[in-house]
Amino acid sequence: MNMETLIFKGVYTIEEGNKLKINIYEMKEEHRAAGTKKGFVKAKSSYFLFGGHKIKKNRKETLLLRPLAIIIDGNNSEGYFEPLIKLAKS
Repeated sequence: MNMETLIFKGVYTIEEGNKLKINIYEMKEEHRAAGTKKGFVKAKSSYFLFGGHKIKKNRKETLLLRPLAIIIDGNNSEGYFEPLIKLAKS
């Protein structure tokens, strides 16, 4: 994507113990330097669903997320995420 940024606003919930669902209510596409204030459009029937679990290694906690579904405006939108996202607690 080089100089392109996709920005999403949403609210997350935890479902079925190990699934993280992010309901998207606004989104925008930015080229070059991304600003976060203007240009958002309302999203309809849009969400990200991740399977996740937490690991602890050498006293460091990491959340591992695997994309399960990416739905944008009611359509399956594969390709927005890496196959595995690692979020380390600092």
